[in-house]
Amino acid sequence: MKILTLYGDSGKGKTTTLNIVYDMLIKTGVVPGIKTQLGANSNDFSVIVTYKGQQVAFYTMGDYSGALIEAIRYYSGLKVDTLICACNNKLVKPPKEIAKYSGPPLFLKTLATNHVARLTANTADANTIFAAI
Repeated sequence: MKILTLYGDSGKGKTTTLNIVYDMLIKTGVVPGIKTQLGANSNDFSVIVTYKGQQVAFYTMGDYSGALIEAIRYYSGLKVDTLICACNNKLVKPPKEIAKYSGPPLFLKTLATNHVARLTANTADANTIFAAI
């Protein structure tokens, strides 16, 4: 399983960026998967879609070490081809788990100071990740 990981601090746009990547896939004609909301009051989600004959999973709740490790193992067990996930850059255990599967590529979340810059940064990060799928 290939793992594409977006690293960054809490609240800096990892989930927003991965939602953009998901939307980009849908615009290519991918049939939307059933998004499962993660967390009671959260935009975090989990979903699997088929893109170019490959199973691509998303898991955006990357601020919780145990949940992220469990998700990586879960998707590995489902034999998805690619997992796209968020990971808080302060976590220690998930990067070690990720390295067991595929190691890099890792993407550091671009930071921005205002709304317009954040939208630009999130879109640029999404384009980079989309190109790596």
